[in-house]
Amino acid sequence: MPVPGRIGRFEVVERIGGGAFASVWRAKDDALDSTVAIKVLSADWLDSADVHSRFLAEARMLRRAESDRVVRVHDIGELPDGRPYLVMTYGDRGTLEERISAGPLPWREAVEVAVEIGLALRSLHADGVLHRDVKPSNVLFRSGPDGKDRVLLGDLGLGKLLSEASTLTMIGGTPAYMAPEQAGADEPLSVRTDVYGLGALLYRTVTGRHPYDNNEIGDIAERGAPPRVRNVPAGLDAALQRALAPKPADRYGDVAEFVADLRRLLAPRRSRWLIPLGLLALAGVAAGIWYLSRPEQVEVGDGTRTISLRVPRAWAGELAGAGWDPSVLGLAPGRWPGLLVAESVAAFPGPADPRAGVFAGVLPPMSALSPQDFETRTAKPGCVAAATSPPPVAGLRAAHVRRCGVAFVADALLEVSGQQVWVQVKQSADDVTAFREVLSSVGLGRR
Repeated sequence: MPVPGRIGRFEVVERIGGGAFASVWRAKDDALDSTVAIKVLSADWLDSADVHSRFLAEARMLRRAESDRVVRVHDIGELPDGRPYLVMTYGDRGTLEERISAGPLPWREAVEVAVEIGLALRSLHADGVLHRDVKPSNVLFRSGPDGKDRVLLGDLGLGKLLSEASTLTMIGGTPAYMAPEQAGADEPLSVRTDVYGLGALLYRTVTGRHPYDNNEIGDIAERGAPPRVRNVPAGLDAALQRALAPKPADRYGDVAEFVADLRRLLAPRRSRWLIPLGLLALAGVAAGIWYLSRPEQVEVGDGTRTISLRVPRAWAGELAGAGWDPSVLGLAPGRWPGLLVAESVAAFPGPADPRAGVFAGVLPPMSALSPQDFETRTAKPGCVAAATSPPPVAGLRAAHVRRCGVAFVADALLEVSGQQVWVQVKQSADDVTAFREVLSSVGLGRR
C-alpha cells in the first residue's frame, strides 16, 4: 500500500514491517517529540469481524502486561475507512531477526537475549497471557537511557488468554518455532508451549539454523528431539534439549525454570567445573581404604561407612570423606555422605590437570533429581560433549561424558538401594571401561 502521510496525529516516515494481517509504520509524534511504531490492520480484513476482534484483543493483552520487556501500546485509533491501528513502542535498534540474518550470535550473547525474552514471557504468563508466536522477528531492541540495548517482546497477534488456551483448536504460529501441540498433537496449549518457542528461538540464535529441517505443518506434531548443539557449553545444549522436548511434560515446567538454568550458565561458579572441595573435609583419616585381593583395585569408603566404591590403585593417592553439601546441585543445603578419592585431591576440580579421581555423594531422599535436571545442573562451562556414550550400568538414571580442557569428566546419577547417588569420574582418557567399573562398584551401607 502507498505510504500514508499521517495516521491520526502521527506523521508517517516509512514502512518497517508487516504481514498478511497488518502493516507496521515508523512515525513521529510531534506533540511528544518521540518516534513510535504504528500497526494498522490490513484492508483485506476490514470486513472480518473475527480478525478485527483479534487485532483489538492484542492491544488489550499488551496493556495487561506489567513489564518493561514487553512492547507497550500507547494509544489506539481508527482510520477513516474503519481500520483500527495501535500506537506502540518503537524498537530503534532493530529486531533479533535482523541481527542473526548474517549468522549466529556468540553463545553468551544469545543466552543473555533469551533470558530477557524469558522474563518478558514470565510476565505475560503471570498476567494470564500465552504468546504462541515467539520468534526472532518479534523480538525488538530499543536504546536504553544508559546507552545499552533493551530487549522487547512484541506481536501478540496470536496471543491467547491462558484460561482459554486449553480449548483452542485453531492452528496458529510460525512453523519453525511451533511446539507439536500447536500443530495438532494430542496435548493442550500451556506455558510450556512458550517454553518450546523460546527454546527454538535460542537454538536458531546460537546455531544460525532452525532445530528442524522440515517445517511443514503436517510434520510438526511428529517431531522428535532436535540435533545436539556442538561447540557450546554442555549445559546450554542440555537446556535446549529439555526446552525442545516433544512432549510438554518433559520440558521445563515454566519459563522461570528455563531462565534459571540459562542464568546459571551466565554466572558460572567454581563449583560448576567439578566438585566444590571447600565443602569436603580434606582429612583422609575421616574415611577408610581397603585393599582388595586384586592388586590393581582399591576399595574406599566415606567417614560414616555409608558409601563405598572401587577405583584403580593409581587413582587412590589421596582421600577426603567427611561429607558434601547438595546445595551445589540446587538442592537443600546440608551435609550428606560423600567421598573424594583422587591422585591429587587439590587438583581434582581443575580442567587443566588430567590426574584422575572420583567423587560420589548421596542425595537427600526427598529432593531427588530428574534426569533432565541432573544433566543441566552438572553442566560445566567450557566443556563439550565427548564422543563416547555412557556405559549401561544397573541403576543408571542419567549420565554424560564431557571433555573439559585436558581431562574427560563423566557424571552419573545412580539409584543404589533406593537412594540417588551422584558420581563424577575424572580421567585423562575417554575410558568408558574405567567409568563402568567405578559405577558398578558403588554401594551404600547404613545411614
